[in-house]
Amino acid sequence: MRNILKGSLFLAALSLSTTSCDLFKKAETSSKPPTKKNDQTNNQGQTNPNAGTVLVDTIRWKSDPKAKPPITTQTQSGTSQPNNGGIIVDGGSTNGNGGVVTDSKSYGTIKNSYDLALLLPFFTSQYTEGGANPSKSQFALDFYAGVKIALDSLSTQPFNLRVNVIDSKADFNGLLARYDVSRADVLLGPVEKENVPATMDFANRRQKIFVSPYFPTGDVEGANPFFIQVKPSLKTHCENIVRHLKTRYKTDQVVLVGRRMDNETSRFKLFQDANSTYNQTNYGGRFDEWAIDNETNFSVEPYIHQSGQTVFVVPSWNEAFVSTLLQKIAASPRRGNVTVYGMPQWMDFNKSLTSLYQSLGVRVSSSTFVDGSNENVKYFRAKFFNKFSKMPNSDSFLGYDCMMYIGKMLQQYGTTFPQYLQNEPESVLHTRFNFAPIYRTVVNDSDMKSNVAKYENQFVNMLRYQNGSFRLDE
Repeated sequence: MRNILKGSLFLAALSLSTTSCDLFKKAETSSKPPTKKNDQTNNQGQTNPNAGTVLVDTIRWKSDPKAKPPITTQTQSGTSQPNNGGIIVDGGSTNGNGGVVTDSKSYGTIKNSYDLALLLPFFTSQYTEGGANPSKSQFALDFYAGVKIALDSLSTQPFNLRVNVIDSKADFNGLLARYDVSRADVLLGPVEKENVPATMDFANRRQKIFVSPYFPTGDVEGANPFFIQVKPSLKTHCENIVRHLKTRYKTDQVVLVGRRMDNETSRFKLFQDANSTYNQTNYGGRFDEWAIDNETNFSVEPYIHQSGQTVFVVPSWNEAFVSTLLQKIAASPRRGNVTVYGMPQWMDFNKSLTSLYQSLGVRVSSSTFVDGSNENVKYFRAKFFNKFSKMPNSDSFLGYDCMMYIGKMLQQYGTTFPQYLQNEPESVLHTRFNFAPIYRTVVNDSDMKSNVAKYENQFVNMLRYQNGSFRLDE
């Protein structure tokens, strides 16, 4: 069986380089299905000038009993043309029940084909002929490139998937009314903080799976069993930090440190709550707390224990404050007895801080860790470079892992796959997916499924700065 690729499914120059390309083309916006039997545009590619939303790309695979489903790209007239994204004219087959098949293993609803809407901020309105890509769109393009590699791999699998790639920055108010969004089984994105709540509400009301790849929400009001959060929340980061340090240190060795500001001292409670939960099966006590009034004029000496280890946990991502704190710890004659836990944002601080990270053995939590020695990572990097002439970054890994995992879950469980997430932990290229239901607090309600607020990835990588880089601290 052959896998046929017609044309380029991405930008010829990938739009990851310095020039834009004609992948980004207008498509009509409509809340109604197309009038033709096939679901390409129904106006020969004409665009409503007031529509605003942009269809970036559409990919569809068609089942063939004698071959693996090809990925093809065509123009809106149905003629093959490279490098322009395009609409597939011939779709996957369906049965007389609208393509819905009930799986005999009771996994839920299994369909002959699935629709996924990929909503990313491409800023297509800012593209000019032959001009440079908007810098704001770069992470979306990198994510999309990872998705493309995943789609190449998934095209060898025996199921049909149509992916509509849409610019979420074109006109978000009209985006959710689009036919290719309203008919989607899965929404991957949007990623903008301001657009996530509306999408959560839309997905919950329409019973569509919404996978949020970037924005880590905290508490979710009401039940939403269709919302999947890929990035662990701050609460989950804190819980994992506590779990990590409690296997190494005693409670009375730990000091929570932050500026006396609501947005920092309020984070102390997340650690204290996690410690209290952990203490149900371990030794008790509360962590000491140190709220600093003057973020430049303070002394660390009163908080460093005279004997034994002192563990500073610093839930702050203010670079100036963190730099001052680490310098004062490094200058202490008892710095050898100090361990520091920081936040993932520290990994993006100025490189001048790395010498302090090294001398203090700084640990941070992170939702991402790519092991360059892993053979699967090496293979992905080589495949990515061969396709796009550049190396993948963390956004590319995230796009690939999300798309591969969604594809696997759709194949195995159909559109009810969220309720089986707990049964399918998986080590992926940039982290590990370990999803669990987060329940809203409801009194006297025994139906826990109806109280799922979201599914959230609970896995956090614990890293330590060693030999010039952050490495897994196992």
